Amino acid sequence: MNPYFFATATICIASNAFAAQTDSSTTHKKFETLTVTATRTAQTADETLASVTIITREQIERMQATDLTDILRIVPGIEIVRSGGQGQLTSIFTRGTESDHTLVLIDGMKMNPGTLGSANISYIHPDNIERIEVVKGPRSTLYGSEAIGGVIQIFTRQKGPAFSARATIGSNSTKEAGIQTFHNTESGTKFGFSLNSSNTKGFPTYKRSSIDTGHDNMNARIFFAHNIGNTDIKASVLHSKGNTEYLAENYSNFPTISLEKQDQDFTQQALNLDINTQITDSWLSLLKFGLFNDELDQNQSSDFAHTKRTQLDWQHDYETGDHALTAGISIQREAIESLSFGSGFDETLDTAAIYLQDNIQIGLSRILLAARFTDHETFGDNTTWEASYGYQATPTLNLYASAATAFRAPSASDLYGYGGNINLQPETSKTYEIGAKYQLNPANHISAAVFYNQIEDLINFVEIAPFTYQGRNIDKVLIQGVELSHQLVLDNWDWNTSVVIQSPHNEITDSTLLRRAHRTLNSSISYRVGKYRLGANLIAQSRKKDTPSDVAGYGIVNVSASKQITPTLTLEGKLLNLTDKEYEQVSGYNTQGRAGFVTLKMAL
Repeated sequence: MNPYFFATATICIASNAFAAQTDSSTTHKKFETLTVTATRTAQTADETLASVTIITREQIERMQATDLTDILRIVPGIEIVRSGGQGQLTSIFTRGTESDHTLVLIDGMKMNPGTLGSANISYIHPDNIERIEVVKGPRSTLYGSEAIGGVIQIFTRQKGPAFSARATIGSNSTKEAGIQTFHNTESGTKFGFSLNSSNTKGFPTYKRSSIDTGHDNMNARIFFAHNIGNTDIKASVLHSKGNTEYLAENYSNFPTISLEKQDQDFTQQALNLDINTQITDSWLSLLKFGLFNDELDQNQSSDFAHTKRTQLDWQHDYETGDHALTAGISIQREAIESLSFGSGFDETLDTAAIYLQDNIQIGLSRILLAARFTDHETFGDNTTWEASYGYQATPTLNLYASAATAFRAPSASDLYGYGGNINLQPETSKTYEIGAKYQLNPANHISAAVFYNQIEDLINFVEIAPFTYQGRNIDKVLIQGVELSHQLVLDNWDWNTSVVIQSPHNEITDSTLLRRAHRTLNSSISYRVGKYRLGANLIAQSRKKDTPSDVAGYGIVNVSASKQITPTLTLEGKLLNLTDKEYEQVSGYNTQGRAGFVTLKMAL
């Protein structure tokens, strides 16, 4: 028997058997967490007509995560692929789509840089995160470009202990430290500050090398919130700065090719200002202004990639009868500079959009209709839409079906970089999904979704003359899959299991898409007894197609433990890759072997 399917069946059966022993009299927590990302309005996760995963602050604390990639690995339908250790190139594949098909937001601001399109999530420290909402499936109608596979929205913290501090040491010569403070005044003003520093020597990126590649990151955040009558004002500044080492191929002694250590400096800044006004009981105005800066500078060459983005979004929510209307305008200007292998550009791109959504409740049925018109400076106009239907079959069973389109605008690198083509058109998709969300009881939740995603006009490089390449809209992809998840939350237990089976296929080349697994299993369990909490996580994936060779399937186990020493002190420890499994995520690249980390936390 295939060991992967044996593990899947064992955990799912055990999970359901354990769930069957619970009933409404069992002490439990209810699934009532609100989400706003799916529709830009507040709903419970069960009400949304989409597949949604919400990661709370409590769950983030239990994970003892080093960076955001550690957190997102548990999300059904999300594959995190990193070429080496912390700080190295990281790709997010949502439901088998491309790495630049996932839109990442922080407090509503787009984090994807204009140069490459893929957001670098390794800069965001978990201590700054209040919750994460992941919506799988297209959301271009509400958020514009990149949201073909889904949207990951990070909400930063605005509450916590008056003062907290932590320190971590561990494998790979890792050292981390952080402080955080939150304050509320009698007038209702909230403000806070955080500072986090991390440093690691890492491990060799390539299997054929013994050279460690390190990473360090200094992360600071300031926030402010105040209420004036019917208006809430929120402002925050997030700043990350650091250095990442990597290995580059040296051809100076060709045909002998050696590897040498190089490094690059990075800076990422995000400024958010939100002004939300309750104009009437049924009319809410949400005005958002944001500035985003992403800089990457090589230290052994003159290469660099810089993005500066200004974003303005004005949304209005209006309720009347059975209708909840959402309408808004979005304006964005990107200033992008880049130099890579002697090819550079300095461009400014403007985008403007209007969107409209109607969420209709008729008896046990819910209908969502939405459309967006986007005017992009280079390729012109693009219209996207969504139509979804939900039915409350029983008090505990929600069914839904949806159809939607999405797009990804060509990045500045696609248009003006090496092999650039100013005539490129947007990559487009059409997705169909049906799903069910069922509560066996308020503590026991099962969900299932089946999806079908057709993506056309994917940009790929073609040889247009000897040794001359150019980006063209030539590829066509079909991704089909099923996503199953189960969650059980009791007073002392928290158990999450998910299985994803998918087929990411390039219809032009008749081949499987690179670095995307056909089958993924993820199961996490946490148990609290007295002052102790114990946890374990299993991640298993099937074989992946890659170049120059395929990557074998694998399964790894991570474990964690914590103890509340005093009311203000907590000791935490985690062990990654418990069995020291040797595996690959990218062909020829190392992954983390067995590694241990210890953290001491203080909260006043």
